[in-house]
Amino acid sequence: MDSDNVEDEHARWQKDVLPTDNVIRYPLEYWHAQRFKYPWLSRMAVDFMTVQPMSAECERLFSAAGRMVTPLRNQLEASTIAICQVLRSWLQAGIVEEVDPMLLDKVDDTMGEDSVEEKSVSEWLRDLPMQMREEETGWE
Repeated sequence: MDSDNVEDEHARWQKDVLPTDNVIRYPLEYWHAQRFKYPWLSRMAVDFMTVQPMSAECERLFSAAGRMVTPLRNQLEASTIAICQVLRSWLQAGIVEEVDPMLLDKVDDTMGEDSVEEKSVSEWLRDLPMQMREEETGWE
């Protein structure tokens, strides 16, 4: 992330004050609507606002990240694990309804040809909604 772009977006957002900005009832919806106008700023805002207030959820996320790293996926970069866990959290919170196929293509593009890591991350992302449903039934 380029800090100059973020600072420019923040400055632009502060200047572009709308009359309705002082009556925002649902900040997540507001930033979701602003995602095309302020992509970096909205992403940071949504990430910040979706941080869980209790340690139990953090521990669950940590455990889920640990289960994601298997002998076949032991060389995943921290950023890849983070992206997958943020997506998992967003899916659980209902912020997104499914993993965008464009993202799966992007993961495939960033990995090397015929890479074991590429196949396992793509498979993990594709299976993510089903894994979450299975986990939810286990918590009941």
